[in-house]
Amino acid sequence: MLFILGILLLAAIFSLIEIPPLLKKRRTREVWAFSILLGTGVLLSSFHILDHTILNPLHFIESLFKPLRDFLIESIPN
Repeated sequence: MLFILGILLLAAIFSLIEIPPLLKKRRTREVWAFSILLGTGVLLSSFHILDHTILNPLHFIESLFKPLRDFLIESIPN
């Protein structure tokens, strides 16, 4: 639990350093991108520390294209 608090503390420090200059320059898209990427990193790091299984995106792609693959394999003559 202490590691998660450390990650959150580092994320807060990085936010305090990076976001105010972006807001002064009115770069709202960059603020959103920074926030989303930092939040994703914090979430994945927390899952990793808690030993939760992080799903691989390739499994979704395989399940999506498996019926097409099976059809093509069956339709091509040997």
